[in-house]
Amino acid sequence: MNLQRALLVVIPLLELAATLELLPFGTQHGDTFNVKQDDGCSSAQTLSKPFQYHGTSYESLFVCNNGLITFGDPVFAFSPQEFPINGRVMIAPLWADTDVR
Repeated sequence: MNLQRALLVVIPLLELAATLELLPFGTQHGDTFNVKQDDGCSSAQTLSKPFQYHGTSYESLFVCNNGLITFGDPVFAFSPQEFPINGRVMIAPLWADTDVR
């Protein structure tokens, strides 16, 4: 496929994507901001329905400033470590030492 044909496919898809709101977000939808604190985490965030993860159902989670989503307890660790970490359950797509102050 040459570049011109590829652009004929991609450009309309990008235009469509720009008009979609897949999941409402922002303060007008009840979202809040984490405190600007190095290595901080949110308080427990209650989910609207249980989240199944590795065979366990969770009803709340913590959003941590260093790029983690944790279940059960927040994680204040400042740098990535090898998994598993002391039995902690987490999703870590962007785990890095991020200072948001």
